[in-house]
Amino acid sequence: MKEIFVRNFGPIKDGFNGKMMQVYPITLFCGDQGSGKSTMAKLISSFSWLEKALIRGDVKEKWITQYNRYVNNHCAYHNIQNYFKEDTELRFKGTNYKFVYKKSKFYIEELNNNKDFLMPQIMYVPAERNFMSVIEDAEKIKNLPHSLSTMLAEYEKAKKNIGAKITLPIEGYSFQYDKLNKVSWLVGEGFKLRLHEAASGFQSLIPLILVTRYLANKILVQDEGSHNKSSIEMSERLEKRIKQLLYDDTLNDNIRTSLINQLNTLYKNDCFLNIVEEPEQNLFPKSQKNILMELLSAFNSHSGNGLIITTHSPYIVNYLTLAIKSNEIKCEDDLIKARLENIVPEHSRISSKNVCIYEINNNGSIRELEKFMDIPSDENFLNASLRESDELFGELLEIQDLCAR
Repeated sequence: MKEIFVRNFGPIKDGFNGKMMQVYPITLFCGDQGSGKSTMAKLISSFSWLEKALIRGDVKEKWITQYNRYVNNHCAYHNIQNYFKEDTELRFKGTNYKFVYKKSKFYIEELNNNKDFLMPQIMYVPAERNFMSVIEDAEKIKNLPHSLSTMLAEYEKAKKNIGAKITLPIEGYSFQYDKLNKVSWLVGEGFKLRLHEAASGFQSLIPLILVTRYLANKILVQDEGSHNKSSIEMSERLEKRIKQLLYDDTLNDNIRTSLINQLNTLYKNDCFLNIVEEPEQNLFPKSQKNILMELLSAFNSHSGNGLIITTHSPYIVNYLTLAIKSNEIKCEDDLIKARLENIVPEHSRISSKNVCIYEINNNGSIRELEKFMDIPSDENFLNASLRESDELFGELLEIQDLCAR
């Protein structure tokens, strides 16, 4: 299991009590605005990508450690290059590599653990994804943030990959893409709207759904053809071409990186690491449940997949506990199985051992949410906020009684 340590980086201060924290197959970060949820997700994303790039030979250790490139290139991708302080300390232990940033220097250590490395398709889904639904021809806009630009590129591929239309995880709605005129449509019972005219919840949900389904299915398709002779020959040609680019002194760093990234899209990946900011964005609670079940289904679609979520929503946390609890229930009665399927579909059920929820506090500390009988505790920041509203309402009733005397 991967591990990460963060101290004095952006809003994160002492991190996980000064200890390494485990990155579970399904890891969820909850907390207040600006507490550091996205910061943690972005660090995991950047380190995961870096390990993948080293193993595949896209970059060399010396290239990364020189000229502060980890900060200026890799962290800049996620706009966290200015989060560093004089006493920032970062550690990340992956499958084959360990990374350390300390005293303004970056170190790389190769681990001799003989473990097989699963090459991940890494997708960072930013909260700003509504943008690509609201603005038509968004791909023509220059100088977008790197993570948003990458998401947009995958979204465009996903739209071109679908058939006539796809059903959305919100009952009665589907998505249709007119490839000839490049128009996205939201289709409901008795109506059809351009996506940029639809409700904000759909504008947030549709890019996330399309890209998640597209990339999860892409792993399955690649896996089915992994032993194909032409597939192996393609990988060998790609590896040779990337090595040529790495040693071509006539290219500057930006051009070299851009060309390598283009070639990377043709590589076969073994699993899908889906990193999603605020899946609940602009969605009704029931729709939040549906989108979470979709993400869990994609996670379950292939062994080795990973899912990182940042959230403000107590519903996401509570629905996650339903997915865990439903996995524990074993019954052969068809009527009971149907009831269970109606609550949590079988393809979205998950084991508690694969899940960890971290709560990030406003003081820059992180704690792991405790479990009771393998179920995440409801004693967390988000549920506390729900209870607070009940307590405040009770206080208002007390004030009302006092005023009536």
